[in-house]
Amino acid sequence: MAPRRKSPVEHEHIEPQMCTVDLRLSILRQLPFFQGLTDQAIGEINPIFREQGYDAGAFIHFAGDRADRLYVVVAGKVKLIRHAPTGQEVVLDLLVPGDFFGSLPVLGEDTYPDTAQAHTTCCVLTITPHAFQDILQRYPQVSLALLEIVSSRLREAREVIHQLSASPVGSTARISHVTT
Repeated sequence: MAPRRKSPVEHEHIEPQMCTVDLRLSILRQLPFFQGLTDQAIGEINPIFREQGYDAGAFIHFAGDRADRLYVVVAGKVKLIRHAPTGQEVVLDLLVPGDFFGSLPVLGEDTYPDTAQAHTTCCVLTITPHAFQDILQRYPQVSLALLEIVSSRLREAREVIHQLSASPVGSTARISHVTT
């Protein structure tokens, strides 16, 4: 059995001016689960997030790693990838400032489903499950917004399952081939 890959312990530093306080606050205000919070609340939440810089090509986390961080892109681009059974890298999404990725157990995932890699030099904010749980308790409207996000993802997953289960076998093979 091949040894399990680990997320890198050492992270590359990015220039601090890329993640200014004003930029951080602006990005946090855009997140769907923080919309509706006051500027004061966003200001109180901001220091809870940790800033991390990555050079282009650096891995942020690997698929299958324990989901112990939620990430928010502040500057640069991050790509989410999976490896097809053939070993080919498949880019699932290219994230830009304001996008969030990763997961926390409270969001329904114990492990990361995808690998995240810095596409360009980037600055991301991270938050731990415990810190996010504190925000949920302190700001109930965040809990309600998060519930809506998780419900929406569940509806989308059910729709995909319905489409795949209602498709003839030949169509299903084509769909899975296109997405892998």
